[in-house]
Amino acid sequence: MARIAAFLAMVAAGLAAVAALNWWLDPLGDQYHGRFLTEALGQPRPCMIAWGVLRPHSWGPYKLDLASRADADVVVAGTSRVAKVRAWPNERGFVNVGAPGEGPDSLEGLFARLHERHRGKLTVYVGADLFWFGEGWRTATWFDTSYLRDLKYLLSPGTTGATFRLLRRAPGAIRHPQKVLYTEIDRNARICVVDRGNSVLGGASAAWAPDGSLFFQEEIKGKPRVAAPLIDVLRPDLVGARLSPRAMSALGRALTNARAYGWTVVGFAAPFAPNSVRRLGSEAQTKRVYHDYRARMPGFFRRYGFRFLDFTDVASVPCAPEDFSPQDEGHPDAPCSMRIRRKLDAAAGVVPRIGP
Repeated sequence: MARIAAFLAMVAAGLAAVAALNWWLDPLGDQYHGRFLTEALGQPRPCMIAWGVLRPHSWGPYKLDLASRADADVVVAGTSRVAKVRAWPNERGFVNVGAPGEGPDSLEGLFARLHERHRGKLTVYVGADLFWFGEGWRTATWFDTSYLRDLKYLLSPGTTGATFRLLRRAPGAIRHPQKVLYTEIDRNARICVVDRGNSVLGGASAAWAPDGSLFFQEEIKGKPRVAAPLIDVLRPDLVGARLSPRAMSALGRALTNARAYGWTVVGFAAPFAPNSVRRLGSEAQTKRVYHDYRARMPGFFRRYGFRFLDFTDVASVPCAPEDFSPQDEGHPDAPCSMRIRRKLDAAAGVVPRIGP
């Protein structure tokens, strides 16, 4: 028995050492490092942050840090379909905390963290995405701490292999891990970007704006890009005969907490182009969840004392059928998104804080 205990202790010590080394070096840049945001906001005119500088696992902590530093009292949450909802010119106190992979089960953690950091009244615009409510949806962006997820990263063979490859190339990284996370500030006449290798201004990457919204590459470089219709990419997420009970329960918990916090919440459905609306409502794999969503979502939000605005049909905003970036029929472009923002502000009774 003593030998077994000693063996287990040695295994545990070895795993702890590997996890500690991977955490110290963070070879895949998976952890959130607030210095990137400090660097971006510390410029005379705040800079963007390149998409590749912040890894997906760090998007949640990044958005929370941004909301805290901005002392945000108006935020918009949701998937990349709400990524273009931005602050008005010279507006203070607005942050887009949305991110690709955000889902109904990440909202409860997001709301709890926002409440911890901002004890006053908060207005939250929730882009309750249609895709959330199919049985195939899996949330990928989180705001609450999951030690299990962190441990999985720290002990994964991929992370460990990257750590030892890094140490072979740069042994000094063990003493100065922050130097591995090199960034530069790239500039042109209009913007500056915290980046690595000039990926954004070089035409290869998107970037997060100082208000948390996302600038796609064609906005920065002016090169039109055409993508497949979003519903072709995410159709497998819409499997089911009705709205997912699991997703509805998660959304309900978040709205219950928002009501207890005394917040103002406005839910909304981001628009699709007419062709995608027609297909969503008629194709066998999508039509049941689609029709159930449009029928039930307004009443669901109303049950918690909140409004829901259905912009599924892009003409209801109104925006034009082609007002989508990158013409994928599912990501409203910046002008269309700001028309949505105007309607959300009116529904919430928000008067934007405009100041220097």
